[in-house]
Amino acid sequence: MTLGARIARAIFWAQAGRVAEAAIFFLFYLWLARALGPSGYGLFALGASFASVCVFLALLGLGPETFGRFVPEISAGGRRGRARRLLGVLLVARTLAIVAVGGAVFAFRRAIAARFHFSLLLTSLGLVLLLFASRSIFDLLAHFSSGLLDLKRVAAAKLTAAAAAPCLFLPLSMWRVAGVRAAWLAITGGLLAGILILAPLSVSRDASADGDDAALPLGRILAFGMFAWATNLFLYVLGDNTDVLLLGWLLPDRAAIGCYAAGAKIVFSVSTLLLGWVTVSSVASLSEAWQRGGLSRLAEVAEAQWKLAVVSLLAPLLFLICHAREIIAVFYSSGYAASVPVVQILGGLMACAVVCGFSIQGGILYALDRERIACAAVALAAVCNLGGEVLLVRRMGMVGAAWATGLAFVLLAILCTAAGAFYAPLHLPFQFVARVAAAASAGVASTFWLHPDSAGALAAAGLVCCAVFLAGLALLKPLTGADSAGLHRINPSLGFLAERLFVHARSGAKGS
Repeated sequence: MTLGARIARAIFWAQAGRVAEAAIFFLFYLWLARALGPSGYGLFALGASFASVCVFLALLGLGPETFGRFVPEISAGGRRGRARRLLGVLLVARTLAIVAVGGAVFAFRRAIAARFHFSLLLTSLGLVLLLFASRSIFDLLAHFSSGLLDLKRVAAAKLTAAAAAPCLFLPLSMWRVAGVRAAWLAITGGLLAGILILAPLSVSRDASADGDDAALPLGRILAFGMFAWATNLFLYVLGDNTDVLLLGWLLPDRAAIGCYAAGAKIVFSVSTLLLGWVTVSSVASLSEAWQRGGLSRLAEVAEAQWKLAVVSLLAPLLFLICHAREIIAVFYSSGYAASVPVVQILGGLMACAVVCGFSIQGGILYALDRERIACAAVALAAVCNLGGEVLLVRRMGMVGAAWATGLAFVLLAILCTAAGAFYAPLHLPFQFVARVAAAASAGVASTFWLHPDSAGALAAAGLVCCAVFLAGLALLKPLTGADSAGLHRINPSLGFLAERLFVHARSGAKGS
């Protein structure tokens, strides 16, 4: 199978899984927010965020970047059995890490509870640690399969995990025991269901495994992985989970934490939904592009992905900014009105980050074994986020957390783009950005007359915005022939559609 076909298949299944997962979890968290109220939802978010911290502590560098970098190399020539042998070793390491982190949390549970205003009774502690363990194993199996660009299995597992959680929570809700603990238990059950789909990866065999006694490059993987682990930990610091924990430390008001968690969830869910293919398949696809075509192919794929990200995300984020008040009032309740400025601030700054390159160029650094530079860039952004939150939350409350996190993402985008361009020069076409922004602005402006104050009106406004945005792209034609050629390498159908609708005729079919 050609590189373009493999990347196209990976992107399709990655997007399918991310769309389903993000949509289901968004609705589930919306249900939880309404069922638990701001205070209860704040407690739920604290527990989930604490479990997420434990996941990163147990990561040991075995994240998507590490698998995306080494699994294509290890499995080259059809030696997938060799990669599965590696997975068996790493599963043992991950299990030991889970036991170590869980034991440390149990030993220091009283200090943790006092610091974050978070009650860790034995039942609650057990559920949070169970959520942490299931997420750790699920992520390891999913990242391994993503490294093989076998995103169909990952999509099925993510869909199963997302769908099982509300299905488990529903009977508990009907029995009137649908509290915070039931929510943690439901998510854990969904992850275990997803693990059952991914588990055959660790035990299945193929003919290529027989007689393959080549040594696994564990030393290189772990050395690379330690920088990837640090980078992932810094990325976690940039996320909404860290914001929730910092708010729990700085603000004892759980209702404020719940409002921030709801607003941040909206923005990050939209970003995950539309940019999921970047985090899942970017490193693996860029690694293969580098191995097969060198720097020129790497630059083409990276620039095409970045431009596709700009087209995908600007209009939805602008729609969120302009209709944040209606979205919160319709889908949550008046009790979450404080979430509106969080959505607007994070949405605006995330749009700026996408225009500046987001973190796509970080994939170039991983593909070229420049993981230390990527780690340094993320570390600087994470330190700025932590310092900014401690300073701004004390002065501005939860709104300060939104400013600190959003600005840190903008800084990360600038640093990754500058570093990536040093090795694989990329262009920043201001004319392209201006045309896409103009089309997005026209799409959102066309919805103001609808006054979307109900779910149906919001859905109609979204459809109108999408139609006007696409019409604006077709009219302004922001892409060039070179852009369509790069998109064609990712997906031939996508490249053909872009060439027919969004490419300026004078730029040529293939560009320069």
